[in-house]
Amino acid sequence: MKIIGDRVMFFMNHLSYRNKHINGALASFLLMYEDKKCLHNLTRKEIGELIGYSRENVTKAFKSFIEDNLIEEENGFIKIIDKENLKRIGKFG
Repeated sequence: MKIIGDRVMFFMNHLSYRNKHINGALASFLLMYEDKKCLHNLTRKEIGELIGYSRENVTKAFKSFIEDNLIEEENGFIKIIDKENLKRIGKFG
């Protein structure tokens, strides 16, 4: 039953990402999956597929988040630095 619930939640989240600008979708995605410790296993292309945007757009948004000191990335690991502003972007972006 838990697997079905997880799948339903995944599809609900996927649909909600499509209703947001790329920055809002990526911020929400990062916040949700940071706690699950699985961000380091995903490529930009895979993240794009999950949130419904191209790899190129995801890469641009990542670069923007890094430049704005919202996140850091080292050896494929993503660390959220400014959770409050990411929450704001996720909500309004």
